[in-house]
Amino acid sequence: MLLMLASDTFLQLQNLISVTIVSILSLLGLISTEPLTWRLTKVWLPVNVIFVGMLITSMFRMEANTSVDFLAKQRSEMEGTWICWE
Repeated sequence: MLLMLASDTFLQLQNLISVTIVSILSLLGLISTEPLTWRLTKVWLPVNVIFVGMLITSMFRMEANTSVDFLAKQRSEMEGTWICWE
């Protein structure tokens, strides 16, 4: 659970920093941003849904797969043996 909270917090921090940088650069006139319209939103919505789904599933996978489990599975695959997980 701690790993999931840490990754959520890190993701939120990355988003906050990105939005802040883009907003400051836009206010300074160094970059131009396209105004947000419904047409633009409808075009990018499927991409964002897929991306968020990918992030959510990877966070659940990271929570379920500890490094000890990963290393044990990797070792068993290299040796050609099977491990029964309870």
